[in-house]
Amino acid sequence: MLITAPIGWLVFYLITKQVNPFSKPDDLSKRPRWFLGIALGLDITFTYSMSLVGDANSDAVSRFVVRTAFFIFYLIPILIFYLFYRHKSKKAVNSVEVRSIHSNKKPKQVINKDAIHTKIKESPSIEQFMMLVPKKVYHAFDGKVKLFDEKGLSFNCGCGQSHLTTESFAIIDSGISNHVVYICPRYNGIFNLVVAGGTFSIKKLNTLTVFYARNEEQLQDIMVALELRKKTRVIVGGFLILFAMMKR
Repeated sequence: MLITAPIGWLVFYLITKQVNPFSKPDDLSKRPRWFLGIALGLDITFTYSMSLVGDANSDAVSRFVVRTAFFIFYLIPILIFYLFYRHKSKKAVNSVEVRSIHSNKKPKQVINKDAIHTKIKESPSIEQFMMLVPKKVYHAFDGKVKLFDEKGLSFNCGCGQSHLTTESFAIIDSGISNHVVYICPRYNGIFNLVVAGGTFSIKKLNTLTVFYARNEEQLQDIMVALELRKKTRVIVGGFLILFAMMKR
């Protein structure tokens, strides 16, 4: 362990160019390599330091070959998780770069203030908006929440109109607690945090708060904040399987 641990850290550093393996990168595009570096480092550290039956009666070459076989065996699921995670991260990065959902033209101003409902209150800050977003949220695949779409639900948008979920783009989905952030289909700078309502079943959507990105910088900031809040099932599942293998 004393020898393999530094080697495992060196492999992590060569892959990520990062010294601290416990610091998760803020850059979404770097996270797959961060996962790969940690997984390979752990694979090397534990595989080449674990005790094998018959170690005392075998030569060094035989022990090295057996441990290498174990290393390759563990490497296969690691690479599968890495490739899947990289694919999902690319989709997430692309969603951050979204400028307009229904128009190819880049607006000079994200929100047309004259078109916004006159009763809308002052927009909360990003920090205030994120305080109401659950700590555990996930990526809404293809921008849809199937449960809401199947029920034909709609929500009161910050633009002053009511929109069907089938016509809107979902950024995050909290799952069990049924919190979702939808982008207004009219103005891509309006972010609506909605939650499902109903006693025994979901019957309606309530809008908890609305964030208005009044320029491109605020649009980038809120998108990044939402992306960083997302939990990645790939990392958690990958580590659980990896550690389970190591204990066999």
